[in-house]
Amino acid sequence: MRAIKDKKLRKKVVNVGYALTQPSFQYYRDEIRLSNKDAWRWLNNIPVELWTRAFDRGCRWGHMTTNLVECMNGAFRIPYSHVIAACAYTRQDAYNHLSDVYKAVSVMNVYNQSFSVLPMEEYWPPYEGDIVWHNDEMRRKKKGRPNSTCIRTEMDSTDKMIRLCSICRQPGHNKNNCPNRGASFGS
Repeated sequence: MRAIKDKKLRKKVVNVGYALTQPSFQYYRDEIRLSNKDAWRWLNNIPVELWTRAFDRGCRWGHMTTNLVECMNGAFRIPYSHVIAACAYTRQDAYNHLSDVYKAVSVMNVYNQSFSVLPMEEYWPPYEGDIVWHNDEMRRKKKGRPNSTCIRTEMDSTDKMIRLCSICRQPGHNKNNCPNRGASFGS
């Protein structure tokens, strides 16, 4: 993605990588060769087993490596249900992909320690440290659509669809503020 700046050519490169069969791989590769010889030569220098689904010899079970990584929840280290289903289908133990933090042994180790009894609040020593106040600016906005927390990369870039006015079919405004609102077009 860093080497190819042309968005249309970039889509062709993604298509050749995602192609499931060798004939479809060859079709997209020919498309790249016809549109940009430099990109075609650059792609030919990379072994196809490393970046294409058509030539992965079943090592990735039809998944692109980046998608499989996205299936694993990075914050909590818990595999999503479709990873567990894929593991079951390939007869792998999904338990191996689960972080040790969530295994029963670790949970039980939490309770191996004893907790000291807290005295009544009247017996606590007076607190003389810093007083921390919350910052209202950091609160999550409750109204509207929630923002995505997905970290986007070059691979996720999509061309923005140009929205057209439903009255005059021109870009830059909508039907509510159309300069031709109320005019008749069919005479």
